[in-house]
Amino acid sequence: MPSKVCILGAGDKLDVRDVPPDAKVTRVDIRPLPGIDVVANLQILPQIDSYNPHVQWNLPEEAFDIVIAEHIVEHVWDRIAFLVACRRLLAPNGTLIVEVPSWKAQVAHNTLEHKSTWGRAIFDDGYITPMLKLKLRKVEFRVGWEWYVFGYTRGFWGRMLDRVGLVSAYRFHLRRI
Repeated sequence: MPSKVCILGAGDKLDVRDVPPDAKVTRVDIRPLPGIDVVANLQILPQIDSYNPHVQWNLPEEAFDIVIAEHIVEHVWDRIAFLVACRRLLAPNGTLIVEVPSWKAQVAHNTLEHKSTWGRAIFDDGYITPMLKLKLRKVEFRVGWEWYVFGYTRGFWGRMLDRVGLVSAYRFHLRRI
């Protein structure tokens, strides 16, 4: 049976990592662009929606094997409420893939649209992931700059390249528990 994948903030991206070739893909964006299946505002307002279990994106709950949010979470006001809403979309044992700019990258700071910055250890502690009922499976490091990407790496070399400022983004793979 083909995987069901939901791409949040899909925009006009045609090639997205980690989408199986035979997957049934649902593309979501705030703009009604060609190829978008669901037009929805994914912004969660902190004073109104924070931790609200009833925030609705007009997407079915527990329906997707993979939910991908590439370079969108740093734009929302309440990232924890956003991640909780993403988790609700995941089927049991589903995977949430979140890619965000490295806090060291200039792109993380040079736009007023970014509401938060992210470090590579954000999901390592014992507080956030148990609260979200997500388990960190792996972190990939995007090596390069905002205008050129060499590729992705993991583990020791990813951490070393991050320390010297050559990582432009983090890609977190989280499993629903």
